[in-house]
Amino acid sequence: MNYLIKKIMNLKKYLSFLSLFVLLLLFRSSKLMALNVTIIESQSLYTTDIMDKQWDSVLTLIGHNCSILPQSTLDNNSFFASTDVLIVSSGSITLPANRVSTIQQFLQTGKSVYLQGEYNCGLTSNQAFSSLVNSLGGTFTWGGTTPNVLSAMNILGSFSTTPQSTNNLSYFNYGCYGAGCGIQYFLENNAKFYGYFFCSPNPSYGSLIQTTDQDWIINLSNDTLMRNIFQHLIDTSLCNSTNFTPLNLGNDTILCNGSVLTLNATNSNATYLWQNGSTNPLFPVTTSGTYWVQVSNNCGVFSDTIDVIFTAAPSIELGNDTMICAGQPFFLNATFPGATYLWQDGFTGPTYNVTVGGIYYVTVNLSGCIVSDTIIVNIMPSPFVQFGNDTTLCDGQFLVLNATLPGATYLWQDGATSPTYLVSQSGFYSVSVTTSCGIVSDNINVLFKPSPQIDLGNDTAICNGTTIQLNTFQPNATYLWNDNSNLPSINISNAGVYWVEVTKDDCSSRDSIQITIKENPIVNLGENTILCKDQKLVLDASTENGIYLWQDNSIGSQFTVSQKGLYWVIVTVNDCSSRDSIFVDYYPESCNCDMFIPNAFSPNNDGRNDEFKFVVAENNIDLKEFVIYNRWGQIAFKSQNINDSWNGKINGEPADIATYFYQIRYQCKFTKKDYSFKGDILLIR
Repeated sequence: MNYLIKKIMNLKKYLSFLSLFVLLLLFRSSKLMALNVTIIESQSLYTTDIMDKQWDSVLTLIGHNCSILPQSTLDNNSFFASTDVLIVSSGSITLPANRVSTIQQFLQTGKSVYLQGEYNCGLTSNQAFSSLVNSLGGTFTWGGTTPNVLSAMNILGSFSTTPQSTNNLSYFNYGCYGAGCGIQYFLENNAKFYGYFFCSPNPSYGSLIQTTDQDWIINLSNDTLMRNIFQHLIDTSLCNSTNFTPLNLGNDTILCNGSVLTLNATNSNATYLWQNGSTNPLFPVTTSGTYWVQVSNNCGVFSDTIDVIFTAAPSIELGNDTMICAGQPFFLNATFPGATYLWQDGFTGPTYNVTVGGIYYVTVNLSGCIVSDTIIVNIMPSPFVQFGNDTTLCDGQFLVLNATLPGATYLWQDGATSPTYLVSQSGFYSVSVTTSCGIVSDNINVLFKPSPQIDLGNDTAICNGTTIQLNTFQPNATYLWNDNSNLPSINISNAGVYWVEVTKDDCSSRDSIQITIKENPIVNLGENTILCKDQKLVLDASTENGIYLWQDNSIGSQFTVSQKGLYWVIVTVNDCSSRDSIFVDYYPESCNCDMFIPNAFSPNNDGRNDEFKFVVAENNIDLKEFVIYNRWGQIAFKSQNINDSWNGKINGEPADIATYFYQIRYQCKFTKKDYSFKGDILLIR
């Protein structure tokens, strides 16, 4: 009996696979041929043209040619010749009788239609579907409207798998439910149906599909159902009587003890009779047996039968996670009489030879009862430790000897038991490593040789403009400075961090020094100068914290010059020195450039004060300007000659008795100092 059932089940699986293969071939062939799809625009109140564009987007993506046309297209049959499939996204708008008639004529040409309805059964789009079904040889009546937001629609039958798997419809606001004969239902909620597939008894007619809500089309995640609806419109093999039987308990099956199978015979407006007299649409199966149901509704009486076998699950135990030695044989055993096996890599034998570490699992199937187990196997390598050849290191270096192995113990030459050993001095080092897979040992001789000793000295500061030499000379050594120089010494005149690496006998040492620059004191004795006879000049080199040395070895901050000569000073601050010098010369006569200017004169030809002129102490000036103005700002007299004077006349005529104003500018010949005077003078007669 079990053998026969298994043969039947295998045959059903083969036929199911063959059917699926044929469907895939049909789907592939249909994709290769681009169809012309006419989409009648919805102009619905809330969605405008979103539904139309979504249909256009989905169908264009799978290779078909779409045209979105106005509803007036349905007023005549002019579009028939250029249209393979018609999509009417009418929704909640009015669909007049003449346009319903055009849709019926289109169906009667053998071409298919998707008709989009809406939530209210009384809307013309829903009434059109009922009218079309009843006029094309079927029966259909509306039951009523389900208000508010529905839970997810269950997608039934081939609509959930053709051409690809579809999840339940998650976005469905309202729905109008109904029932009829010759109808395949593919949207179900709470034993009511909201999606319908109708194939006329006349095989020359096209098929008709309707859903009673339009909002789900707007949700982009539902485009797979749109593809499956379109596939039912173009694939004539999906429109046959067996697909429209309103009852299918499924294939005979084998279950594991303890599981429950619920048989579902739900149909609209139906009565039920099960093999044990139960009259519910659902029947829970918990024991092996043959189960049948008879369903009666206005479409007729239907029945179906299913054989269910319960069997014990196989027992399997691969054992605890484990560790084995490399090369050690290790087999995993899942043997159970009558079972089949599937290991992680596809192997199908009852035992598995483990040769490498990893995660291993097996699935054991006994007449449909499936169990699995997993084990982690770690491979411990044969103990192996190798330190390499004897080696020589430089002072300051160290060597880590690593003998680490999983699950091992260690014994070093000095009794240490760690898996690693730090070597920092010359000597002979050895270790014994013990694991469950054996004992190994190794040793190494390590020699340390001295590294070159270098010292660039402490960080220091140098005076601006000076140079310091850094010297690291050692016989038979090589050098590398921070600027890539390879000389034993370098001269430094700029601030910065300087380092050198000295290598000798393959050992290297490095040292660094930071150089900063100290600013020199600022000394300025002034420009070379000429002094007047008997004049003295104080040279001032005062600087905070300064130390001074003059040309005569005096050490004051100032020096008084009283004779011609070259004078210099060196100023030192914080060990940094600056020097300046000045040459001082003397004029041979005095530098008296004083001027006497009278405040009145009387040009009356009496021989006394008849002219206005200034008087200088010595002839040491260069006159630049001598101008006299009247009270209105007019020039009465002007000259650049030091010997000229004003005779009190303007343009040859005696000037009025009044106060006049003068301006005198001149330069001292020796000191080159400029002078300027303004004042007034009274002309009297």
